[in-house]
Amino acid sequence: DAGRTTKFNVLRVQVNIGNQRSILYQTQDTLVAAQIALAQLLNIPWQRKASPYNPPFAVQENLTCPPVGNIKVEDLIALAMSRRPELQVLDRQIDMAERQVKIDKAALVPRVDAYVSDQSLRDQSVSSFDQSVNSYAVGFLGTWNVFDGFASKGQTLSDTSILGTAHISRDQMGLQVQSEVREAYARLLTAQETVQAQAATVKTAEQSVGLAQLSADTGYATLLDVLQATLDLTAARIQEIQTRQQYLDALADLEKAISIKFVDWQKDGVISNSPARTPTVVPNPLATPPGVVR
Repeated sequence: DAGRTTKFNVLRVQVNIGNQRSILYQTQDTLVAAQIALAQLLNIPWQRKASPYNPPFAVQENLTCPPVGNIKVEDLIALAMSRRPELQVLDRQIDMAERQVKIDKAALVPRVDAYVSDQSLRDQSVSSFDQSVNSYAVGFLGTWNVFDGFASKGQTLSDTSILGTAHISRDQMGLQVQSEVREAYARLLTAQETVQAQAATVKTAEQSVGLAQLSADTGYATLLDVLQATLDLTAARIQEIQTRQQYLDALADLEKAISIKFVDWQKDGVISNSPARTPTVVPNPLATPPGVVR
């Protein structure tokens, strides 16, 4: 209206607003679907007359990324191999299978039992019940199943194959655990560097908005430039939130892979006291207090 822009720029602004409004509606639908899934997961009843936009709980998010410090993948793999319950179960199965094979092989060898007996009999030659005769026996009893139709041998071979299968399953699970640790470790380090870089991008976008506003006030820029800079700042903040989510997802996957919560890493020796070789993750300035679900 003041002659500092054109109708074309106004239409471009309106198109941008329309596009962002469409994205907003899609994001709202995604949020409602996530809230419904969360209520089902936590078994929280949803009132029949309640609106889908009014969930029966409140969520407070906390996207502060704790720095992991100097961690080594070989230490994480060693912890995972010693603490993962899947591997412990397979180790017990292997131990049971080995004992069963020993039992099967024992059926093929002779068996020798030692026995001692004490027998007391009444003397039949006298009428008194107080008179008795005691007899003792000590000896050995040997048995040997010379031929059983190869049943024992077949059972031994069957249990030996079960033992071999258990060893193969153990090796496969070990490789899977190592792959999970390496993948989560790589994603965590990448996300840690990305969060640091994205935080700097947000600061640059904030400075860009300030300069655009100052240029618009002095007549060197249009309102479209200010709106575009603001849109870039919003996109940078959204990207920062997404990278923080990726960081926390990778950290949770790494906790699951090694079966240790992050708060216990220091006392278990996962985090070294030496200086970190990866950048320190700054806290999220937009984060709310720690999240709770009521």
